[in-house]
Amino acid sequence: MRVDSIEGFVLHARDYRDTSQLVDIFTLKFGRVRLVAKGTRSQKKNSSRLSPFTLGHFSWTGRSELKTLTQFEAQKHLALQGENLICGFYLNELLWHLLQPEDSHPDLYLQYKETLEILEHQLELEPLLRGFELNLLDEVGYGISFEYDTEGDEIRDNLFYSLSAEQGWCKTQSREAQAYPGETILGIHTKGFENKGVRSACKRINRTLIDSLLEGRKLNSRELIGQKPSQEKA
Repeated sequence: MRVDSIEGFVLHARDYRDTSQLVDIFTLKFGRVRLVAKGTRSQKKNSSRLSPFTLGHFSWTGRSELKTLTQFEAQKHLALQGENLICGFYLNELLWHLLQPEDSHPDLYLQYKETLEILEHQLELEPLLRGFELNLLDEVGYGISFEYDTEGDEIRDNLFYSLSAEQGWCKTQSREAQAYPGETILGIHTKGFENKGVRSACKRINRTLIDSLLEGRKLNSRELIGQKPSQEKA
């Protein structure tokens, strides 16, 4: 199978054998694809372009899960810095871990592209990350409703609810730490991330759902963010 000139981003690249690289990319048409880029480590110009956050057109051949890169034309490298760079790595890790190989997600791809472009400049990162996490969970089939509970009733702002990662929201009479006010849940539904309480709750909920999918696997970007407790984002 031969594929020519597909738009995509480099998610991750690492050394492979003596002169090559293993490159994971996220593409508009084919989703996540793993490529072997032969000889690129001996071609400094090409190797430097096959780095995370580089947008380009990829061509490859192969029928197995590991394809062979035949051509790469770089278009743009998004120069993320500081916390924004760590947040970019966080997005890349989520895509690498949660997306199945060659499973197309065009809407998620376009959101990822837009998110990276915003990360080049934006300082307010949490609303951006929370929105991306929610859409990613929806795309992989593990999103939950923030409008209805498990009985099909509308979430009410004056009630409290507990979360089941498998089922969604269940009414509860308790105001314990694991219960969420309906007002907050509805705030997540409307993307009201200007509210600190809504942002904080959405972060906890998303992490619960994402961790259930990771099945114990660690995200390196979380470790980096965790070194700055006053500015934790992911």
